[in-house]
Amino acid sequence: MKKTWKRMFLASIVVSGGVFLAACGNGDSAENNDKTNISMFLTKVEYKKEMEAFVEKFEEENADINIDVTFVGGGEDSEASLKAKFSSGEEPTIFMAAGLDQFSNYKQYAADLSDTESIKTAIPSTIEAMKLEDGGVGAVPMSMEVYSYIYNKDIFKKAGIDATTIKTQDDLTAAVEKIDAKKDDLGLDAVFAFPAKETWSTGMHGGGIFVAPEFDYDPVAAFNSEKFAFEFADRMKYYVDIQNDYSIQPTASLDYSTQIDDKFIGGKVAIAMQGSWVVPTLVQANEEWAQNSVGLLPIPVDGTPEGYLDGGCLNYYVVNKEAGEKEVAAAKEFLDYMNCSEEGKKNTVENFMFIPAYTGYEEYQSEINLINEYTEYVNNDQYRHAVFNAVDVDWLKNTIGTGIQKYVSDEATWDEVVEDARSNWHASEEK
Repeated sequence: MKKTWKRMFLASIVVSGGVFLAACGNGDSAENNDKTNISMFLTKVEYKKEMEAFVEKFEEENADINIDVTFVGGGEDSEASLKAKFSSGEEPTIFMAAGLDQFSNYKQYAADLSDTESIKTAIPSTIEAMKLEDGGVGAVPMSMEVYSYIYNKDIFKKAGIDATTIKTQDDLTAAVEKIDAKKDDLGLDAVFAFPAKETWSTGMHGGGIFVAPEFDYDPVAAFNSEKFAFEFADRMKYYVDIQNDYSIQPTASLDYSTQIDDKFIGGKVAIAMQGSWVVPTLVQANEEWAQNSVGLLPIPVDGTPEGYLDGGCLNYYVVNKEAGEKEVAAAKEFLDYMNCSEEGKKNTVENFMFIPAYTGYEEYQSEINLINEYTEYVNNDQYRHAVFNAVDVDWLKNTIGTGIQKYVSDEATWDEVVEDARSNWHASEEK
């Protein structure tokens, strides 16, 4: 059977939230009557094309299973779209949950996946927070995602800066000031492109760096906490100020596409804060440059481990136990094929360009230097565990992220941003 896909062009990759809707699926042909039909609701739009191709390959090898895939993300409210699916009676068989906070909202629908190869081979730390009331495991990890500053090696070399010597906030300040003093000779618009318009980037990812150490990098502790003191508020102020003060302006209207596609890839800024999810964009734009000229620079946060990236497993696949016995079995079969089969492992590394969240990938090395560098940090346990997806995501985006927008626009003081974050600790209201 020929599969018809509805394809939409994705101009820029955006992670963890936003306005992109696309779907792929088969028509209602008679030959589907003998198939087990399952649906997937996914929010990682940056691997839409690759996932569509992988689903099609799985269907070719498993003629008795038909999979319809819907992607929502890149700017649209994916959480609202998922809720609408459930309220309309169109619940997906497989859907994504962004960590413990979102998983808790759908826990009653989660099938026990303990018997899958995916759970049996998952890195143990990735599933500790995905436990069901009976001790089972209700979600399988998508991948490891870690983030940091990324920097242009060529610009650093011309500026006479060795990135490996940047360990502390003072080290970063010295390097930034040196680049800024030479920016005209280096052909730069600024040192940074700080996308304060994107509250998922500043609030969720950026804010998460400074929420986590207060809870000793424990997602469960953050999820269950009734208060948030914002102990690392001063360190976050430095993080915001160093980027905003040396950024293309105005940062409150600077978006992700401008930050990465235009300014960083265009060689107009030296440093940008993003994560492993940006690698496909860099490679697609200029593979030789991405291979040789882009490096990782851990974000220095005084009082935390030096030389560490931030992140962990940020997204999970949940199987809807109410979908039906045959559908649940087919969903498990697909997830195991994707995560654990030889073809799936190869696809994970080569096409998805993921950092595996599973053991047994030793023979599957990426040809992309950045992916291998990210993977080395993960394999060496050299990352500070993120907790932002264990707390209220709306609080991170709409309180911290929006607060940063007001701060860089001189509409609020930093003290006001901090107090607002403390007083609107949404996670405590839901416990």
